Amino acid sequence: MNINLKNAVLLTHKDCLDGSACAIVWKEATLQLLGKERPVYFTNPEQMEVDRAIYNIWDGPDGAVQVVCADISPSVPICAANTDSLFVIDHHKTALPLVDFPNSYIDMSMCGSKLLYRELNAHADWLDPFLESVNDYDLWINENKYGDFYALLHNFWGQQRFTTPPLPMLGNIDGLWDLFEVLNEKRNAYVKKALERTAYFTIDGHNAAFVICERGYANDTLNNILKNTNAVIAIGVDFVAGSASVRGLKDGPIDCSSFCKARGGGGHFAAGGFPLYVEEENLRLLEVLL
Repeated sequence: MNINLKNAVLLTHKDCLDGSACAIVWKEATLQLLGKERPVYFTNPEQMEVDRAIYNIWDGPDGAVQVVCADISPSVPICAANTDSLFVIDHHKTALPLVDFPNSYIDMSMCGSKLLYRELNAHADWLDPFLESVNDYDLWINENKYGDFYALLHNFWGQQRFTTPPLPMLGNIDGLWDLFEVLNEKRNAYVKKALERTAYFTIDGHNAAFVICERGYANDTLNNILKNTNAVIAIGVDFVAGSASVRGLKDGPIDCSSFCKARGGGGHFAAGGFPLYVEEENLRLLEVLL
């Protein structure tokens, strides 16, 4: 990719650990290579939102000639029409239609922040273990004890604080395990209550679950539903955020990315999301469930 960092900005996944890791990689890389940080923007991952954010950046005050999308993807038409000014680095299944474009780097084998780190060719000793932890959490590998901690810390701090200097502390968080215990206890209590108010129904004959929950706790809540019930797909709705999170079984009968794409969103086979305001079908679904 012919990315000119001097004239580029990053657009990445809002309220997401991997998106925040992309912002951290971008800040560190531009600081190393340019001596100053280049701007970072966040947006919801739905393609309509991504397209709108890209045009807003081009019309904005930063003088950005190039937009680098990481961990999110625009629509095919905007990617095809802007091969010199738009670059896409993503690992979601819904990004596969962009795989043959010269301005895209689509690889489902690792998280978005690791892909961005590789593409920018920057290096920091503290970033390597941090990104391994994020990758472990984002791809549900669950072999790295720090991945879950970073996710809890991200939910506790919020995206702005999590991506604000001093960033190198993220490479060494062993002194924060007391905080992890507190956050873990809070999460477990939240998930327990969420399980008690979960509703069950069917989608195309398959057992499904529905719960209202905060987006920051959606991953844990929905995965616990799948683990402890006979549901093969679980949907969590955050009315404040205006979005729905979806989780399914890795070898289940429903492809979450297709399910969410049909509703204006996207994602992976076993995880995805969609906005609540894109199609009337989503509102009808909620009316039935509520």
